[in-house]
Amino acid sequence: MASLVEILNLALLRLGTRAQIEHPEEQSREASVLAILYPSCLDATLAAFPWGFAVKRDALAEMADPPADWTYRYRYPGDCMRARNIVPRARDRRPPIPFEVAWDGDSGRVILTDEAQAVLRYTARMSDPAVFDPEFVYALSWHLASEAAVALTDSPAVKQQAYAIYQAALRQAWAAVANEGVPREPATLSEAERARA
Repeated sequence: MASLVEILNLALLRLGTRAQIEHPEEQSREASVLAILYPSCLDATLAAFPWGFAVKRDALAEMADPPADWTYRYRYPGDCMRARNIVPRARDRRPPIPFEVAWDGDSGRVILTDEAQAVLRYTARMSDPAVFDPEFVYALSWHLASEAAVALTDSPAVKQQAYAIYQAALRQAWAAVANEGVPREPATLSEAERARA
């Protein structure tokens, strides 16, 4: 379980600086740069991967007047960083349910689909470092280091190296997810179908 200060100091450590901060709002160059960059790095790192601690499922609120090429228009969840998929109501093996995220004037972002009573699986905005898992803290600190590198070290090479490690952290997270859990068998499979699967 990391704190905000620990994440910021990890980023500084990854840059090879000797500076450490004691409070995110202290009057130092390092704290000022990291305070500016942290919110966008946090959001981008959350959106980059379906982190387990940030996955939510919500029934979407239907809106009137869908466009002609879709059957339903739903309100985009306010805490959604990245829409992942529409969850099928039945555990069958139908292909992913098509949907589109669109901008709808005064309504803002909406989700368009042909699925009635749609439930969205998405990555939610999370801001409490106490809920971040270790892999996320690792990736976020490297992302933050890559973004702060030029301002704090004046080295594009350090920026490139930190960003490459951030990308590797995301690939490692994908590999970890692929090896975690067991997919649920659809309830509609017969014994014969299970034997062939």
